[in-house]
Amino acid sequence: DDRDDISIGQKRNEMLQRCSGDYVAMIDDDDQITDDYFEQIKKGIDLVVDAVCIKREFYVDGQKKLTIAHGLKNPYSENCKKALAGHFCPVKLELAKKAGYGDFGRNEDSNHIERISEYIKTAYYIKDSIYIQNFENKLKEYDRHKIADELTPKPKV
Repeated sequence: DDRDDISIGQKRNEMLQRCSGDYVAMIDDDDQITDDYFEQIKKGIDLVVDAVCIKREFYVDGQKKLTIAHGLKNPYSENCKKALAGHFCPVKLELAKKAGYGDFGRNEDSNHIERISEYIKTAYYIKDSIYIQNFENKLKEYDRHKIADELTPKPKV
C-alpha cells in the first residue's frame, strides 16, 4: 500500500485485519528473501510455535555490513548482533493482531517488536540468514536502521 495519507503503522494494522491463516510475516517490498525462505519457515510453523525467528543481513552497495539474529533469548552462537523478533519473523496471527502497530509516523516497527515480545513464549530458530536488506546508494537509510536496531529492546535473559 503506497498511500501517503496514512502511517506505516496504520497500513500494517489494516493488512493484519485482512489476513487469514495461522501465521503472518511482513516482507517489505524493497527487501529480499532467499530461495529456501518458505521451506525454512515451514519447519517452524509445523512445530506450532508462537514465532519463527530468523536471521537477516544488511548490505550496502552489495557489501555485507551486518547480520542480525532475531529471537527471544537468541540461542545463536555466531558472533552477530542480536535483537527481538520483528515483523519479518512469522508469528501466530492472533498474537500479531493482539500486539498491533502503533500510529506514530515513525518507529512503528520498533514499537511492535516491543509489544509482541510480551506474547511470544515459544520459538523456532532458523540458523541461516533468509531475509536480506540491500541499500544501494542509501547509506543514510542504512545508518538509520542500524541506530534503530541498537535502540531495539534487548531480550530478557
